[in-house]
Amino acid sequence: MAVPEQVPYKEYIGNGVTKSFPLTFDCDSKDKLIVTIDGVAVYFPKWSFFDGVVKFETAPESESEINIRRKTKFERETDYQTYNNSLTPKALNKDFDLLWWVIQELDINDTFISFRVNELKDYVDQQDDSLGERIENLKKLILREESFLEIVASTSFPEPDIIFGAYVAGRTFQINTLFPNIATCVCDIPVSVSVFKNDEHVGAIHVSNTDSEFSQIRFIKGKEVFERGDRITLKLETFHYSLKMIAVTLIGRFPYYDLYDVG
Repeated sequence: MAVPEQVPYKEYIGNGVTKSFPLTFDCDSKDKLIVTIDGVAVYFPKWSFFDGVVKFETAPESESEINIRRKTKFERETDYQTYNNSLTPKALNKDFDLLWWVIQELDINDTFISFRVNELKDYVDQQDDSLGERIENLKKLILREESFLEIVASTSFPEPDIIFGAYVAGRTFQINTLFPNIATCVCDIPVSVSVFKNDEHVGAIHVSNTDSEFSQIRFIKGKEVFERGDRITLKLETFHYSLKMIAVTLIGRFPYYDLYDVG
């Protein structure tokens, strides 16, 4: 017989009542069928096959997914002989039919594999996105916790030209006017503080007596890089009898984290 173009696979959705599910493809034996409900294989005799219809003993539950697929064995059943009249058109047609069935089944298998591969790709892409997001969050956490350092200096006993802060760099970092440097003072007039790297004057801080943030912070080079072993000191340039306290916080950034485009 001729083999029509067909898909050897059929899906149904159970309604809790229907037991019989007709095939939409050729099949001559229950041994060539794979039946599943919600992805779980259901074996004979929980279902039977007759005249192109799969019939369950018990109706599948409502909303359950019934899949029926043909799977022909990779074998040839007929052994042709010259003496027993086995080489007939009917037998040849049957063998050729089975070949076409296998080809159709391989084609639908390719479709299933492609679908699964795409599902896996989508899953991997989602995991990549999730992993990328986690890595970025980790970078941000590392940057927030470790890429910056605070240099804090203060004195409650100010006097003229006092050096009230000193810090020796443990590794290379830079201080930039764009960083959130902060200073406070208790004084009736604005206060000026000089910043020294080793013995070189590299910047100046000007803070009003009312503001807690620098109204002005200048570095001669715009920003200043401190190498390992450099000494940072702060020197009070403005003194007034009303000055009771001054505190300065400078924010440094380690250049290693420039890889992540911080600041």
